[in-house]
Amino acid sequence: MDIRGLQTSPHGLWVFDNDGTLYRGTETLRKAVEEKMICFISQHFRISREEAVEKRECLLRQYQTKYTLIALKGEGIDPDLFTAETYLAVDPRTCGIVRDRRLHEVLSDLVGEKVVLTNNPAPFARMILKALGIEGLISHVYGMAELSYLSKPHPSTFRLVQRAQENDIPVVYVDDHLDNILAVHALGVSTVLVGGGNAMKAPGYHISSLNEAEATYVGAQRAIV
Repeated sequence: MDIRGLQTSPHGLWVFDNDGTLYRGTETLRKAVEEKMICFISQHFRISREEAVEKRECLLRQYQTKYTLIALKGEGIDPDLFTAETYLAVDPRTCGIVRDRRLHEVLSDLVGEKVVLTNNPAPFARMILKALGIEGLISHVYGMAELSYLSKPHPSTFRLVQRAQENDIPVVYVDDHLDNILAVHALGVSTVLVGGGNAMKAPGYHISSLNEAEATYVGAQRAIV
């Protein structure tokens, strides 16, 4: 089934994850941002690069998070400063993130409002959307700060989806992480898993890439009309 047929109400809502969902090949970008993070930690704490690597891992364990920004926020570091000197200091184009005309075409054809819900900082997500050439198609970006520095699949991060349901707004949720798909599906929302090797474990629909638009039905759901 074509993903564009999953939600046909002009009042409907499409909720997209960012990296790994709207674009692939995230590893080069992730490594570039991670290197900026290590440099930031080295400079801030006045330690060597090797010590900064160890310091980062220690802080991630201490704050029980996968996200360096959240751990450093716990250390009193300004999240906006950290974001500016790490996430926003990387050029997406040098990491292979470029304008995607096919993605723009597919998203343009989706009926309803389109938003991004990401565990990354919203300014970083907007930078990526601009590089992809699709920023004009996305009405809102909800990132770390907007999610109160909680990470998906924490239940509170899906309040946007729950509010839409309470107002009888049809929702389709699209993500490349099975845990997030399962959490949203439990709310009774139509879901699309992008890529990955967990297609048969996912409820709802699976699609190899948004560029292809053709989704395979793999769970007990029906299209929202």
